[in-house]
Amino acid sequence: MGSGISRRFLRSIAGGILVVSLFTGCSPDVAIWIADGSSDAHLEFIFGRTLRREEPVDIGFLRVNRCGDDASPATAVWLVTPPAGTGVSRAISRADYGILPIGFDEQVRPQPLTAGGYVAAVAGSPGSVEFEVTPEGQVRARESRNSSESVHN
Repeated sequence: MGSGISRRFLRSIAGGILVVSLFTGCSPDVAIWIADGSSDAHLEFIFGRTLRREEPVDIGFLRVNRCGDDASPATAVWLVTPPAGTGVSRAISRADYGILPIGFDEQVRPQPLTAGGYVAAVAGSPGSVEFEVTPEGQVRARESRNSSESVHN
């Protein structure tokens, strides 16, 4: 009897996992890149399902960290998320550094961008972009993690 209950229990767990995975699915990849002409005074991120093809995509968070820091909220120089407790991502195609996108909450207020390397990443996606702020305030993208190609501005 014990093994019958265990099998039934395992089947119900497996069935529940299948139903959950069918309804939640995997979130699609999100490509992120830097808009041409961006600077430390106006840095714009663009999103899409593929690199250089802008379209609104669901973003679970947008986080900017300095290169070399761990990728945690504690070291973020800016972090925005959908409203706490909703568990809902929001579709956007662009975001300006330091300007809260509509429908998002700011978890970490934007810090001034000083000379050095940074990485911007979005939730649920391998997509991220590394960029450098020069002492003159120019922003230059580094090798893209969205694909094997480089992104140069």
